[in-house]
Amino acid sequence: MVRPPAAPAVGRRETLSTSSRAGFQNPISEEAKSRFEDALAQYLWHTPRRRSLAQIGRLLTTEGGYSLRVFTSVAREHSLSVLNQTGGRPQVWFSSRAKFRKYLPRHLGVIERLSALVHLMGGDMASIEGARKTWVPVETALEHAEELAAIILDLAA
Repeated sequence: MVRPPAAPAVGRRETLSTSSRAGFQNPISEEAKSRFEDALAQYLWHTPRRRSLAQIGRLLTTEGGYSLRVFTSVAREHSLSVLNQTGGRPQVWFSSRAKFRKYLPRHLGVIERLSALVHLMGGDMASIEGARKTWVPVETALEHAEELAAIILDLAA
């Protein structure tokens, strides 16, 4: 199996920037973004796990991006972003494993599953700390949408 090159870990400020300099060089096609969102929706919103669904919220942001979040009473804003896409970038972004462990301490096994899946897709949640993030190509994330949705539902349980 040929693995894509490892995704770089970047600081939060750089990750969330919407300036023309930060990430618009290779914009994601609307079709690819839409296919990924549709695939996640198929697995997340059409599930009998209604209790988990109540803990998941999709927050729209500027520049065509979004953040898929789960409820946690530990975080100041009472939610944690599981994944996000910003500003037309062709990547799906994930927070560090350390951040997930801090804000979802009851879900350590699920966090390890997410970290392993992100690693399989070419990212590295394990070696980054704090508010840093890692990314995977959206096309690769699309191939694993069902697995991602199952993990998101488990994080929200």
